[in-house]
Amino acid sequence: MSNDFLSDYLQSLHGIPVLGHEEEYELADRIQAGDQAALAKLIQHNLRFVIFVVRKLAAWSHSRVPQEDLIGFGNEGLLKAAQRWKPTNGAKFATYAKSFILRAVERGLDNTENIVRIPVKVREEIRKMTYTDRALTNTLGRPPTLIELASVLNKPVARINQIGRAHV
Repeated sequence: MSNDFLSDYLQSLHGIPVLGHEEEYELADRIQAGDQAALAKLIQHNLRFVIFVVRKLAAWSHSRVPQEDLIGFGNEGLLKAAQRWKPTNGAKFATYAKSFILRAVERGLDNTENIVRIPVKVREEIRKMTYTDRALTNTLGRPPTLIELASVLNKPVARINQIGRAHV
């Protein structure tokens, strides 16, 4: 896909306004009742938000996956969020949808980017272990031992060792 496609897509979304809280809540009630038109409207009015989130995500800039594909993954996350959102906690839809969009993009990257496919669950464990390792290194002033890392992650040392080997 080309830059022209992305430009045309952005241009087609330009005139769509952002929904207010009350209208979002009304659409959510209609979606829970099975109204597919309400679902389509909620999604349509939040497509620009997907582009915003994808552009803010640093992972795509180092990826070989085209930005258009990442937007597609994000749109899938938006659809899932729209189907599940219940505005009972008072949060705006975009706040709720952001985590679904990010997760869908990350999963899309995980599934398409690697030559050797590591299961998504293992990739998530690797991310969590890497984050925890960095945090402990900063806290302790030295790299943590496998036992310290296993203790914080609440996993057996053997599993930490396995994850470490999969990461390398």
